[in-house]
Amino acid sequence: MAEADDSDFENSKLGTKEYWDSLYDLELTNFAENADEGEIWFGRSAELRILKFIEQQNLPISAKICDLGTGNGSLLRKLRSRGFTSLVGLDYSTNAIELAKKQASSCNGHQSMPIEFGVVDLASDQLDNKFCHKFDILIDKGTFDAISLTENRQKFMENYCLNIGKMFSVQKEASQLLHYFLIISCNFTM
Repeated sequence: MAEADDSDFENSKLGTKEYWDSLYDLELTNFAENADEGEIWFGRSAELRILKFIEQQNLPISAKICDLGTGNGSLLRKLRSRGFTSLVGLDYSTNAIELAKKQASSCNGHQSMPIEFGVVDLASDQLDNKFCHKFDILIDKGTFDAISLTENRQKFMENYCLNIGKMFSVQKEASQLLHYFLIISCNFTM
């Protein structure tokens, strides 16, 4: 991953929880009034690239997948429609999680395959133990970018990286599923 110091980026409203809470409050209103899915960060083409990569790995449908900064949960709904059964979406915006839950429950025919959602701040120095040593695949579409735009970016980026390491499952045998960390970034392209 590319290294960044505090001089690489300026603070931005995109790095504030208030911005994301406000945005997802508007998206909740739009969903309630128009059944509008809302913004798909980095577009559908980014989601399709992620889906294609995961499908090419021939992973079991029981692979434990977590979407970091899930927003409206669009990617998880697409994974669920492809048969994946162990899906978790995390976001630090309560409004985003509320929207993701509403959209996931409104999808016809998938209520028997629930998606778990949780409010979690991945930049915090504390990670709830229920998310530790759990996942085979972690996906980030812009969360690390947003963290890089915060006032305390260096500390928050370090916390994020430590939390990512804590979240991967412990593998007992070399023949088991490998870990994957998929990140789409507009700030850290190499």
